Amino acid sequence: MSANRPLRLLLSTTLLSASLLLAVPFQTVQAQSAEAWKAPLMQGQSLFRQKHYLPALRQYDRALSLNPNAWEVYLHRAKVYAAQGQHARAIADYDQAMQLHPKLAEAYLQRSDYFLRRGQRAEALYDLDQGLLRLPYNADLLYTRALFYMQEQRHQDALQDLKLAVRVRPGMQAAYLQMAHIYYQQQNWPAYESALSQMIAHGNKAQALYLARAKVRILMKQGDGALADLDMLLKQAPREAEALHLRAQLALAKGPQMCEAALKDLRQACRLGRKNACYTKAPCAIPTPEPTPEASEAPAAAAAPAAAAPQAAASAPQPAAAPSVRP
Repeated sequence: MSANRPLRLLLSTTLLSASLLLAVPFQTVQAQSAEAWKAPLMQGQSLFRQKHYLPALRQYDRALSLNPNAWEVYLHRAKVYAAQGQHARAIADYDQAMQLHPKLAEAYLQRSDYFLRRGQRAEALYDLDQGLLRLPYNADLLYTRALFYMQEQRHQDALQDLKLAVRVRPGMQAAYLQMAHIYYQQQNWPAYESALSQMIAHGNKAQALYLARAKVRILMKQGDGALADLDMLLKQAPREAEALHLRAQLALAKGPQMCEAALKDLRQACRLGRKNACYTKAPCAIPTPEPTPEASEAPAAAAAPAAAAPQAAASAPQPAAAPSVRP
């Protein structure tokens, strides 16, 4: 008995080792099988981008045969059906994706966009409302619904959605831009200035933003803040004629001690074709330069022009012609 004991131990150890070796490949095969549907999904996406719709459909069908509960596949297949004009099938696939994943914001956004492109605005808005019932703090759903409200002139409803969107996603530039558009239309200059400031504070250093904020600050009699904006703008774009002219006007308003600095800006703005700058009066001994041929038409009034109403990006920011979400 004792002589056979080492042999039994050896056999049991060998069998255990063999079972472990067999288990690892089996688990690997199981994992690979569970993920097998992703390969045809990716192939289908690539074919769809190339507008090869029928081969894309075949790949999506193959993916669903491997995993019938893959909501991602239904979402992508719906886009193929929509591109082919197969309305009922597209809607059915969107429905299936939503049933499998009721809190999938992308499904509500995509189907809303699909309805909108078909001219079905009521259905498009309904999908956004339904999405927000399930995902009340989704910034993309809130922003897209705000665009609908803006087109219907429901500005207060739009502002409510936009304000919540930027609370959820503080750096959402598009939402601040649409808020600025609404405030500009309402001539609510403090709120307009605040929206522009939020865009700048969250990293948008566009020259048009600094110019727009300088103008509204001039209108609000915040000369120092306007000067700071113009200085920042002119560091980026030293040949921005309108900014030079505005800075000269602000400098002149500070008194004769700023006259030479103002004239320097006026001369440069005039050379760059800013006509009003060529004829702005300044109480300095140094004469203003002769206008260039491009700026030879004198304005009717020689007095310093009043600050124009502020505009963002050279004009008031406009809402999108129709809310649209990328697939």
